[in-house]
Order: sequence, then structure tokens, then C-alpha cells
Amino acid sequence: MSAGDALRIKSQGATIAGRRYRGSGETIVLLHGGPGMGDYFASLARILSPPHDVVSYDQRGCGKSICDGSFAVDQQLEDLDAIRQHLGARRSHLFGHSWGGLLGQLYAKAYPEHVASLVLCCSMANTGRNVDALESKCIAERVIDDLLREVKVGIRLGPIGRVGVA
Repeated sequence: MSAGDALRIKSQGATIAGRRYRGSGETIVLLHGGPGMGDYFASLARILSPPHDVVSYDQRGCGKSICDGSFAVDQQLEDLDAIRQHLGARRSHLFGHSWGGLLGQLYAKAYPEHVASLVLCCSMANTGRNVDALESKCIAERVIDDLLREVKVGIRLGPIGRVGVA
């Protein structure tokens, strides 16, 4: 089974880390939950590819992705579009779990021309900008809490700069 090819994609204020599981079929992007968790879709990605071209990634500031400290939902949508552009896909299928489902809904609303389909798993409904603000705050708190816990125990699991701390 393939571990996938590593991806590093630049987006405004972030470098997104992910994996691409190559196939000859249409592109599927897997959106993990959280908010603030890293990618956990390796097994599903291997099942779907081939035949599909599958991408899973760590959202900004999570896992191996780094960012300037901003977790705004609009920037996360730009990250997802940067992935699409990097792949050269006109449209992609989105599979969103939990928070990733909400992110997928918001992307489909902002970029309907780039979404071939949207599959939601245990997702909440898109209820507007108040939820966007709350989710951005939750992501920032979870990532910063993880960083502080790493520093406290003297273990550095990822680059400190991922949340904009010098």
C-alpha cells in the first residue's frame, strides 16, 4: 500500500502539508475534523486510490502544516483552493468529516464551480458567520494549547513557527 507522495503547498499566510495518493480518476480531497486536529485519513485515502487521485492534508496550523497564527475560516477556504490549483484540478470531490464537513460546505458556497460533489460525514450545518468565528477561535485555542503543552514537557513535535511564535 502506498503511503502517498508528500505535498507542501504555499497559501496566503500558511504552508499546507499533505499527502497525494495518485490515481487516474477524478480528484477527491479529504477534509479532517477538529477543529485543530491533524489529518487522520491515510487508510481511507489508500482505499480510494486508485482509481481516484486522493489528497488528504493537515489544515493550517495543524499537524505538519504551518501558519502565521491566523485560523480564519476564509483563509482556510483559500488554503483548500490553493490545493485544488496545485493539483491542476478544475473541480474536485470533497469528503468532509465533522468540522471538515462544515469547511466543505463553506467552500462549496464560495467556489461552487470547483466542487464536483460534496459528501458530509457527521457534519454540522452551515449556520453562518457566527459559527465561522467560533470555529476559528476553537482551532487557535487547540493549536496554541498543544504548543504550550509541548513546550512545558520539553517535547517539540513540530515547528514552533506553526502558530506564529518566534
